[in-house]
Formats: sequence, C-alpha cells, structure tokens
Amino acid sequence: MSTTIVELFTDSLRSFRLQNSIELFKKASIFLYECRIEPRNIPVKILSSILEFASTEEDEELIQRWIGMIASASAGEKIYPSFPKVLSELTLSEIRILDFIYEKDNVRQNNMEPDIPPKYEYISNVDCVAKTPIDSDIYIPLDIMAHPT
Repeated sequence: MSTTIVELFTDSLRSFRLQNSIELFKKASIFLYECRIEPRNIPVKILSSILEFASTEEDEELIQRWIGMIASASAGEKIYPSFPKVLSELTLSEIRILDFIYEKDNVRQNNMEPDIPPKYEYISNVDCVAKTPIDSDIYIPLDIMAHPT
C-alpha cells in the first residue's frame, strides 16, 4: 500500500514538473519572439540544470527569472553551469537585493540618475554598493540586510 502512495506522489510530481517545463518554454519562446531574438540551441548541460531547478518553481516572480535564464541561453548569451544552481538557492529577497546592486552599479557606470523602486529604498544608502564594481555577467549570492531597518 505504501508503494502505491509513493508511486502516486512520484507520478504527480513528474506531471507537475513536466507541465511547468512546458509553460517555461512557452513563455520563454514568447519573450524571444517579442524581443525579435532568433533562438539558438542551449547546451544540454545548461538546459538540464535549468529544468532540474525551474520545473519545481511555483512563485511567478521567480519563474520570470528562470524564463530570463532560458531566454538568455537561447539568445546565445554565456550562462555558466553554476548559474542555475545559484539561482535555485536564492530567495526572492536576495534576488531583489542583487537587482538593486546591479541597477545601482549600472547607473553609476553610465552617469545616470537612479530610479530606485520603493521596495529597494531601505538599501539605497549602502555605501559599499557604490564603491564595489559588479561584474554584470555574474550574480553573487549575498547574505545582507534581509529586512528593512
């Protein structure tokens, strides 16, 4: 009897992952089409790693990150083999912090006025952000300021 329950759970999980994978690729295809980017083959090592982690994601904002990674890989951008694992381990708060750091560095490098959304204001005065160059090609998981002070 317990074997049947495990089999049902396994089948259900497999079905869920398959449906999520299909949806991810549909959305990534639409994104590429709208951006007029001709898709290329994604290296199997990268693709299998993305699918392993992305197919279990339920949060829509995080799903958008996986779609972005699929689209970037399809567009021929360099996706390091570690990227899918790093993304899978980040929380939404950590991703937002990294987005803020990237945006702040991009603004600084291009001498633009910062456009800081309200959700990032609590970290807008972090001095080290303005002094540390960020390689826009790589996200580094950080453990800083999980909550506003």
